[in-house]
Amino acid sequence: MNDLERWWGTLEALDTVFGIAFAVIAFVGWAIAVRNWLRYRKLTKTQARLEQRASTLLVDLDEAAKENARLAEQRDSWIPAKWLAAADGEAAAGNEAKAIDLLDQGYQKVREDLGRVAHRIAEFHASRMIGSDAAFEHESARRLTQVARGLAPSRREIAELAEEMEAIEIVDEEPLRIAASRFDAATPDEAVRVIGAALTANRRLFEQGRYRVCILLCRRAVKLAKRHGLETSEIGLLARWALAQSLEFGGQYQEAFDTVRDLLPVRERVQGDEHPDVLTTRYLEAAILRDLGQFDDALTAVRNLLPVESRVKGDEHPDVLITRRLHAEICLAAGDARGAQDELSPVLALQRDRLGPAYSDTLESELVGLEILVALGRPDEALAEIDRVHDALLAATGPGHVRVRQAEQLRQQLRGDERGSAA
Repeated sequence: MNDLERWWGTLEALDTVFGIAFAVIAFVGWAIAVRNWLRYRKLTKTQARLEQRASTLLVDLDEAAKENARLAEQRDSWIPAKWLAAADGEAAAGNEAKAIDLLDQGYQKVREDLGRVAHRIAEFHASRMIGSDAAFEHESARRLTQVARGLAPSRREIAELAEEMEAIEIVDEEPLRIAASRFDAATPDEAVRVIGAALTANRRLFEQGRYRVCILLCRRAVKLAKRHGLETSEIGLLARWALAQSLEFGGQYQEAFDTVRDLLPVRERVQGDEHPDVLTTRYLEAAILRDLGQFDDALTAVRNLLPVESRVKGDEHPDVLITRRLHAEICLAAGDARGAQDELSPVLALQRDRLGPAYSDTLESELVGLEILVALGRPDEALAEIDRVHDALLAATGPGHVRVRQAEQLRQQLRGDERGSAA
């Protein structure tokens, strides 16, 4: 019995051990199964993300391929060989008009693209106008903008940068941004130097016929003179006169008249009634009155000026002859063509004799003479001379001068009248 009890106790003990072992094994197996399930789930999510990313990459790759194809097509359309070949094909097929059109389109596109490239390089140089190389960077930018403007004249941003570069003057290797806020000075002496540089630049630009830039330049100079109490100084008065002249040639007659009317009494008080600068200002006043169509006032002004100017400078002085030509122009504008011719004829004879036939003042008087011939009903005589006068004026003054534009308008008028008569 004791042996049976011991054997039974042993079995109970083994049953407990195996139960615990089986429980441990079951728990471990469950843990392994849960871990494998979690790993499988994670792997499944990762695979899904990989598949999603792969599909996204395929879409991106497809878009990139389309973009590359578009850029390649754009590149090929720019390359001259492409449109030259297309034009040759049209020409071979007998489509001469289409071939010429293709060539023109390709040529214009290449020009504009090259202009944009030159413009971007000019912008780079303009951004580096600082320090010791500022003058070099400015000159590089200025020349590049000229090239860009010639290649792509219709691009507004190119034209604006070109005008800004032309409106910058280099003084002591420092670029003065005349068209921007840097046009300033800390002291009156520095202001005199800056205004002098501005007026020097204004004279050069005025000769080129760039009156809009001149107006901007002179306004800055006048503002600077006022800020430093230089309004009645010689350079301050000169800046105001240059502004009035630029406004007149720029077609802003009323503002020009207001400016010269404010300037004249100051000059008379500071310099005296018969000072050469006062006489020049009175001449400008008469010219502006003519431009405003106030012919009676203009005639009164020029007739009051002539005797004083003749007494101060002499009857045959070039300035006096120019004033007499203005008298003739006012008479012509007022409808008195015969009186205009009587006034101009001796002036033109003296200018040809004293100044020479190729001098700009002489050529301007010849142009006025042609206008008088038209007013007198002799357009054929004017037509016979207009090309010579136009070409000589162009050579003497440059393409932007107001007289050259006046000659071009007269030539177009005369040729139009000739075609109308022939029809």
